[in-house]
Amino acid sequence: LVVFDEAHKLRNLYQANGSKRAKALVEATEFADSRVLLSATPIQNNLMELYGLSQVIDPHFFGDEKSFRALYVNRQRDQQSLDDLKGRIRPLCHRTLRRQVQEEGGINFTNRYSITQDFTPLPEEWALYEKLSQYLQRPDNEAINPRARHLVSMGLRKILASSSFAVADTLKGMIERLERQRQLDEEALSDLEEIDDWAESLEQGDADNNDEVTNVESARPTNKLSEEIAQLSEYRDLAKSITSNAKGQALLVVLEKALTMTERLGGQRKAVVFTESCRTQQYLQDLLEASGYAGRTVLLNGSNTDARSKAIYQEWLAEHKGSARVSGSKPADMKAALVDRFRSEKADILISTEAGGEGINLQFCSVLINYDLPWNPQKVEQRIGRVHRYGQKNDVVVVNFVNRKNPADRRVFQLLDEKLKLFEGVFGASDEVLGAIEGSIDIERRIYEIYQNCRTDKDIEYQFDQLQQSLEETLAARETAAREALL
Repeated sequence: LVVFDEAHKLRNLYQANGSKRAKALVEATEFADSRVLLSATPIQNNLMELYGLSQVIDPHFFGDEKSFRALYVNRQRDQQSLDDLKGRIRPLCHRTLRRQVQEEGGINFTNRYSITQDFTPLPEEWALYEKLSQYLQRPDNEAINPRARHLVSMGLRKILASSSFAVADTLKGMIERLERQRQLDEEALSDLEEIDDWAESLEQGDADNNDEVTNVESARPTNKLSEEIAQLSEYRDLAKSITSNAKGQALLVVLEKALTMTERLGGQRKAVVFTESCRTQQYLQDLLEASGYAGRTVLLNGSNTDARSKAIYQEWLAEHKGSARVSGSKPADMKAALVDRFRSEKADILISTEAGGEGINLQFCSVLINYDLPWNPQKVEQRIGRVHRYGQKNDVVVVNFVNRKNPADRRVFQLLDEKLKLFEGVFGASDEVLGAIEGSIDIERRIYEIYQNCRTDKDIEYQFDQLQQSLEETLAARETAAREALL
């Protein structure tokens, strides 16, 4: 018997250019008598991910990819098609809802409370946002590889919403790449650890999923590219000139508020801060260390090559030498060492990228801060699930930031908070809600398109109204069936 935890990582197994690690794991367990796949989020973007997971269990279960697309992906708004898919997948898939665990297992989950922290960007921050946003909206820019436009533009928007420090370093790398006559693809966005996952999540056949680096000099007008390099250099210089971020200052205010609240609820004065950017992570550590938390912060990311993390790891290895705690896998042991340090009296704040969004248990902490808010509701729920899970003894406080100068940011938060109800209650977004939208609406892509295509506040409001209406129609149509649905 082979058990795959966090099995959604295998979802793109069917793709020719899918995850090499996933393929290696499946090949290594080829002769296992049985395979069990465990995942809280089996579908994050589209139904093809379900097809990919089925391939791990039985490569012949659904036939070939073309047939699955024709029968289900291209007909996913057809109720008869969805019912047929549910029937076919039933022998393969068992879904346990959180409410079932509570009702049948006698487990009482704690509540979650939300704090919303408004902030208004400084004039120079807003100028940077508008300039770079307008650049990304141009359909004729030469710097971005056309086959990677969706991926690069979405990544840059994530970085732009994170911090000016992340923008400055990213633009620096982009300019250096362009000066070597290399167009921009996902390799230019190393600041975002999830960029490879985003690339994998794009459906096979989508232009963004076949990115190739081309030689700019042979494919693009050199004078036009030179103009764009000059523009990007201007944006980089503006970003470098910004020494303080309004959201960072707002963090210092709301952090004390959240820690005081969790103390009142019986929790420890500890908090997990999530960001999507590695450079923003370093900025936040510097900010917090200079604001009363010197030596009290821990970083968690995909590499942890900083000196403090290495020292923590070596101390942990020495402490547990010869014990079963040491697995021999450096990434796993590094993560265990950092979590142990955060649990101890030596640390108060864990600053994590999406590397900490799954696979770790932090029930000893009851404050979670979304410094950057993902557009994918499954990602948000995964983050909160690190602290709001079985074993948590205290009510959980979830903090979110809202840029009141940006109407799109406001509507994203409203969508996640008011419509999907991610931040309040015993469970946050219900299993039925998340289950109903899985595979039906690619919320992340729809939100990206709004940021990318809307030029006025009126357009933004209209498009978010349309997205909200789509969600409401989907939930209304599938509310009854979703309670028993496997998808």
